[in-house]
Amino acid sequence: MPARARQRRCSAEEAFAILARVSQNSNRKLREVAESLVERAVNGPRD
Repeated sequence: MPARARQRRCSAEEAFAILARVSQNSNRKLREVAESLVERAVNGPRD
C-alpha cells in the first residue's frame, strides 16, 4: 500500500497524542519522532 494511502486525518490534538504515544513506546524524544515523520513525508521511506 502506498504511503499516501496510509495517511491519517486527525485534529492537532489527536496528532500530538499519537506522536506522544509513539515517542513513549519507542523511547525517543517527541521531537525526534516528529522530525522522522516529516523527513519520511518529504523524502519517502528509507529503502
